[in-house]
Amino acid sequence: MPDQATYGNWKEVVVDGHTCELFEPSQRNEHGYVAIYLHGVHLGKLWNSSAFVEQFERLGLPVIAPVTERSWWTDRICPEFDRERSAQTYLLESVLPFVEAEYDAKTPKIALFGTSMGGQGSLRFAYKFPDVFPVVAGVSPAIDYQNRMREDDEDNLWQMYDNAEQARQDTTTLHIHPLNWPRNQFFCCCPEDTSWWESSDRLRMKLESLGVPHSCDLETKGGGHGFNYYSLMAPKVVQFLWDSLEKERRRKLMLIIPTLDRSGAEKQLTLLAKGLPRDQFDVSVCCLTRGGPYSEELTSSGIPVTVIGKKLKIDPAAYWRLKKHIQEVRPDIVHTWIFAANSYGRKAAHAAGVKHILCGERCVDPWKITHEHLIDRYLDR
Repeated sequence: MPDQATYGNWKEVVVDGHTCELFEPSQRNEHGYVAIYLHGVHLGKLWNSSAFVEQFERLGLPVIAPVTERSWWTDRICPEFDRERSAQTYLLESVLPFVEAEYDAKTPKIALFGTSMGGQGSLRFAYKFPDVFPVVAGVSPAIDYQNRMREDDEDNLWQMYDNAEQARQDTTTLHIHPLNWPRNQFFCCCPEDTSWWESSDRLRMKLESLGVPHSCDLETKGGGHGFNYYSLMAPKVVQFLWDSLEKERRRKLMLIIPTLDRSGAEKQLTLLAKGLPRDQFDVSVCCLTRGGPYSEELTSSGIPVTVIGKKLKIDPAAYWRLKKHIQEVRPDIVHTWIFAANSYGRKAAHAAGVKHILCGERCVDPWKITHEHLIDRYLDR
């Protein structure tokens, strides 16, 4: 190893022709979680930060840090890294398979984080591939890297882009999809960081305007851009990654029903919600019209209950509220109960991008006429 590790148990390995730095805790966590770290433009080493290493050791979290020079973690060729493969291709096609083979870990057991150049790279990857990287954190993300081209005619970004505007069109903020984003995202930047704070604040404003759930810290001061600030934020960043990995381990289930009145289906839903193992499922209940007697029983068991407030038989406003709620919660599974919830819930869940939708018919409904059957048949497709 060319540089002796200052803190922790690190080693270098070659993965598909390029160096990766590996941290091995004294005892790995029982769930098989792994973190991937993307370095900054100055190739700073995590082994020089006792704050990060202490957190990895405390949680038993192995870390792999691929080295891609000043690639900016884009999908463009950076000659000083590789003349045939981009950093994006290397991460997706070489590093992830190595992580699976070495640690028996794949999504959702992998967290992605980075600093500076790697901070923007981490967020950029997560916005482009949210199903691959649902857990992401960016520390001092160098988002508006096109500014380097305006300030320095010799910057290596000129080897990847024809002009600064072309680079801007490829930056993190412009890869956000309004309906498909990483479920767990955090970024932070020191207010004294004159180079990169403003672009982090613009990212925050865009996420808020789109209604995309996120966490950020743009207030904590730590001396500007560099490892002093990174190390200051290390406990918060690594804990966020860990907590998010724990959330991903538990599948999010949303149960949608018209009411929680005392009746058969409502009782069955309550028993199901309370009976599912908490270490495997994160359950929430959504009432299309109103709550009811079972609401208190659910909330006292730690299961959140949301009431949409549908007032009309055909209520577009209620549909949009339901869709927005599903988008905010981002459930892995939506289970609907009874005709009204089956109709509104299936349509809204599909529009919100939920991949697993279950519809529960609790009994034969002789009251249904032609249009109800047509609705069922259409939504069953």
